[in-house]
Amino acid sequence: MFKKFKSIVALFMAVVLILGQNSYAFARAEVNALAPYQEKLIFLNNELDTDYVLSPTEDTTYDEMVTFYTNMSINEFEKYVRDAYAAYKAERWTSSFSDDKKTVDMSYRCVKCVSQNLIYATKYTVNMTFKAGAGDIHAIITV
Repeated sequence: MFKKFKSIVALFMAVVLILGQNSYAFARAEVNALAPYQEKLIFLNNELDTDYVLSPTEDTTYDEMVTFYTNMSINEFEKYVRDAYAAYKAERWTSSFSDDKKTVDMSYRCVKCVSQNLIYATKYTVNMTFKAGAGDIHAIITV
């Protein structure tokens, strides 16, 4: 009985090892798919004095981002990065009103999006105060 139990445990461990090695190889292949693009991006960041990172944006999943970049050649990727332009996107915001309801303080947590799946690594906080008076609204912005 003990030998049979030992055999079952050994068989189970062999199956686990085989499956573990295959999933490791699959995960490693997926990570390495973006390696040439990451290396090129490091080179371009140094040259352009930027801080870009590859990151899924909007409704893009990680797998869609991998497909997006791997469908480009390295030369097409370089042109894509060089032609990119930045825009800010608020990830979240908070607001508070003064007691007299004449001012609103808002704080935006922003990320600088360069293009699809390419963003700046740095996050920004933009604080704004809106003041109402005499029919006008004035904004005071601090970064």
